[in-house]
Amino acid sequence: MVTMPRSTLLVVLLFALGCSDASEPVENVSAETAQSGNEEAIEAEVEEAGPVEATEEESPVYSVHEWGMLDILADGRVEVGSGPGDPEHRPGASAMDSPSMRPYGGMRPSMRPIPQIHVSPTTIRKPVLYFHGAEPVEVDVQVVLPGAVQEHWPPAELTAATLEWNVRLSPGDCDPGGYPERDSETCAGSPGGYCERADLETYETPDGACLEVGGTQWDHLFYRGENPELRQPLSVEWREGHWAVVRRNEAIRNVYWIDRTGDDVRASVTALGGEITTMIPPSESQVQAVHEAMGHALRDGLSEEEARAFERAWVDELFGSGESGGAPTLPNAILYFLPESEHSQVSELRFDPPPANISRVFVIRQELPSR
Repeated sequence: MVTMPRSTLLVVLLFALGCSDASEPVENVSAETAQSGNEEAIEAEVEEAGPVEATEEESPVYSVHEWGMLDILADGRVEVGSGPGDPEHRPGASAMDSPSMRPYGGMRPSMRPIPQIHVSPTTIRKPVLYFHGAEPVEVDVQVVLPGAVQEHWPPAELTAATLEWNVRLSPGDCDPGGYPERDSETCAGSPGGYCERADLETYETPDGACLEVGGTQWDHLFYRGENPELRQPLSVEWREGHWAVVRRNEAIRNVYWIDRTGDDVRASVTALGGEITTMIPPSESQVQAVHEAMGHALRDGLSEEEARAFERAWVDELFGSGESGGAPTLPNAILYFLPESEHSQVSELRFDPPPANISRVFVIRQELPSR
């Protein structure tokens, strides 16, 4: 709360008296005293009333949502992304890739690129940022990565490992600009051998604010970069004939085990208790239950449309037959949600003015080691 010193207030009041009708009321001074023009009487009433509280302009209200996927291999290598690439550009594409066979209104349910695993540093691949707000607002956005920036969209100011966008948020209809084609000059030489900017249309949602950047409208912001070192919040060990989770962060409540052998998919959910928990073996009968449980967890931090965008990217590869996008990269793995206290390992987000709420959802898919 801002207050105004009495001496300053007196000057302002005297100026107001000189510039306005004496019959008009002046704050903290009675009409009779104001009309008298007696400076000593005015000062006495001002002192008795105390300082005047100045009203601050309210900050605009908006919120930010983000989601992505982190793949952790058994040997500790990590790949972070929001979504897969185009299966037509990798081995394993099948008849399910034809538009007539696709669910989700003709979109490919699994669009993961040919796996590109980077040993050091870790690759952070395609987190996406959505904005929500009922009123137009201009926001300066910064994304600070722990390593080098590899890709981003739309174009932004890049300084070292920091991206900066000036964004104007507007509610209502949006007409996003075109995204780079996979074989375009913009995508040529993309780190890791694939261009994720070509896949961004898949993750558009109809419920967010429209983002104007550099005079062009967009649905969301995207970045990909490097993380020199990721501290894993849990590990999986083979103990006395069973897989066990060794938890290092108590905020992780459940792990979802998905085991794929050919076209057969089995799953289970294990509630964690204490530091070490033996995992429940997966079964075919639990696949739908695990799918639904993860869907509910996604919707705790994302809008319905954003959760659907995540599912468009991953549901077939995680829970389906794998026919639409080739064999999964991690056929035997656990999944869990990265706790909020660990989100800074992915990136640091900065906004001016700050949002009323930031919700970040990252799913970790961690490969089980060989016995």
